[in-house]
Amino acid sequence: MIGVRVTSGLLALAVIALCTPGHSQLYRFGKNKVQFDRFEWQKMETEHFDLYFYPEESELASFAAPMAEAGFRHAESKFGYTVQRRIPLIIYSSHVYFEQTNIIPGYLPEGVAGFTEFLKGRVALPMSGSLPEFERVLYHELIHVFMFDLVRHVLRSRGITEYRPGPLWFSEGLAEYWSSEWDSRASMIVRDALFSRRLVPISLMYQINGTFQMYKEGQSICEYMAREYGEDVFERILHNWWKAETFAEVFEMTTGETLALLDESWQYDLEKRILPVIEDADPPSQMATALTHSGFNLKPSVARHASAATEADSQHVLYFSNTQGYTQIVRQAVGGGEVDVVVEGERSAAFESLHAFFSGLAVSADGDVLAFAAKRNGRDHLVTWDLRLGEESGRFTFPTIVAISSPSWSPDNQMLVFSGAERGGITDLYTVDVRTGELNALTGDLYHDSDPTWHPEGDRIAFSSDRWQGGRQGLYNLFQYELTSGRITQLTRGNHNDVQPQWAPDGQSMVFSSDRDGIYNLHLLGLEGDPVGSRAHVRRISSTLTGSFDPSWLPDQSGVLFTGFEAGRFNIYRMALDSTQTGRAATDTMAMVSYHLDDLPMEGDQWQLEGDEIDSSSLTRRSYKRKLSLDVAQSQISQDPLFGTSGGIQIGLSDVLGNDQYYFVLSHISGGNSNLFNGLNLAFARVYLAQQLNIGWGVFRLNDRFTGRFGRQVRERRTGAYLELSY
Repeated sequence: MIGVRVTSGLLALAVIALCTPGHSQLYRFGKNKVQFDRFEWQKMETEHFDLYFYPEESELASFAAPMAEAGFRHAESKFGYTVQRRIPLIIYSSHVYFEQTNIIPGYLPEGVAGFTEFLKGRVALPMSGSLPEFERVLYHELIHVFMFDLVRHVLRSRGITEYRPGPLWFSEGLAEYWSSEWDSRASMIVRDALFSRRLVPISLMYQINGTFQMYKEGQSICEYMAREYGEDVFERILHNWWKAETFAEVFEMTTGETLALLDESWQYDLEKRILPVIEDADPPSQMATALTHSGFNLKPSVARHASAATEADSQHVLYFSNTQGYTQIVRQAVGGGEVDVVVEGERSAAFESLHAFFSGLAVSADGDVLAFAAKRNGRDHLVTWDLRLGEESGRFTFPTIVAISSPSWSPDNQMLVFSGAERGGITDLYTVDVRTGELNALTGDLYHDSDPTWHPEGDRIAFSSDRWQGGRQGLYNLFQYELTSGRITQLTRGNHNDVQPQWAPDGQSMVFSSDRDGIYNLHLLGLEGDPVGSRAHVRRISSTLTGSFDPSWLPDQSGVLFTGFEAGRFNIYRMALDSTQTGRAATDTMAMVSYHLDDLPMEGDQWQLEGDEIDSSSLTRRSYKRKLSLDVAQSQISQDPLFGTSGGIQIGLSDVLGNDQYYFVLSHISGGNSNLFNGLNLAFARVYLAQQLNIGWGVFRLNDRFTGRFGRQVRERRTGAYLELSY
């Protein structure tokens, strides 16, 4: 039984729908798990955890240890119960490393942000770039650990040995509710489902198991349960788990109401709270022109070709598109029309993944070269693509950088800036000279810097970051990096998320996505004053019912393209802007916020982790030593009037990382014609998965008997060995 935590990134809900392998297979077609890297694992022991990490992520491990202990205390207070056993916690500094784990056999899509494996109670999760998000996912998984342990304890104390799992919406919804606050992303999912009549009732929730919508509907239901029945309702339900075989029966015994009544009252409460929003907002299709209509389409980037024969031919939009299960980079005219495939992703080793939900596209100023991030051989590459020739023109890899996202071109087309995560898991901003491949780090700290965009004059770079006090709660504001001085200036401030900035072609303003009104809308940041950019003003330029992301300017600043979420899908939209929206003047003064940048002090205003540290003397570090423990043990004995008594045992063992696996089978077929040795069946196998060349070997001695034609008894004996190599 595996609990999986999907990432809560802005555009992540569709990842599971696109990438989750089916129940009947471990891997989707064309995808398999590969061990690209060898890890020198180490072990850190805290009061309640055995934390496994490799040397490159020592700093991350020092952060994870106190976070885990704080999460343990958090879960204790919620459940009124404590877990007595030590909890194995395995951390990875990047998702590309996390995908290589052997703790579970299945392929892990990019949307999976962590999992709890209940067979041995192991928790595994990667660093996504944000330490607060890492902490939140860790808390989520610890809720699973405590829930499973408590339910097992309650059942066993009543003599019930069979584990009775509850519905997935409840276990994941409770983990979301107790590990995070209800936010704009959750509101977007539920509001869209309600408005588009896609809200799934509790009775049918199994139909969307594993999707981001299920997680957020489950969280919403749990929040409603806490309001209606008291915060202790979950503890009471779990302690009553033994009283019935189904969750519906346990719920009714605990609350005195049926699950059907909860379903009805929860939906009515949602309608009362959410439907009034419709009065002042519209879905993207009602406020902008849709350029795409099917599949998933996102991250638009406009290319303008100065040499085009006509104005209509001079502007194209490039974006990620997934209509048949594979992500591609496609191109079409800004005014609509035929779609051309530029890069086929996920169909070759050169482009294993294009990170469509987490990384953007960048077109050079002359419209001739496209830059994007692509995964290959267990790490991310920065790729440049010649749009005229239709072929790859450059590929950059860096020994210290594992993950790459959202590149942006310099105005002279000679440099790229991007967000990169080094082997230890920390994400910073970097520039690379595309002529020489020279890499330069712009930032170097524990904050998550993302979405860089180069100013048209080439002297500064705007980006989104959690490098302010609100960032400790996972909130992002906009910042500016001055290339000559290295000075970082905060451009926006507030308890909200400002993300994905894009400078306007004239350099006087930028458009970005923000949830400052509770819904992700497009906003305009204007800069003016002497010195340049000393004053700022922000105004909202869209009123979206669901969410608007990934803005990209049209070259003449007459409008923007953006990704809109509607009816559970992402599509590309075009929205026109007039001079009132793009200029300083405004008819509605309430729609604008003005301030001086000097009023947003940076020095000494960033959050730190010192307060979260634990006494290093209480930590024990040592090299990882393989220790096998039981995965499965089962036995059976049977009696047959003709063949007599038969029986046997099967045992599976593995180490905590799942790299070294052992299997043992011992059985005996008895009967009048069998002595002890002749009736013995024996098999032993070992599988080693810690390297790219997987090795398996085993020996066996098998005896079978069956009734052949004309009722004659036939015995078959097989003795041998095997060797299996898989690269």
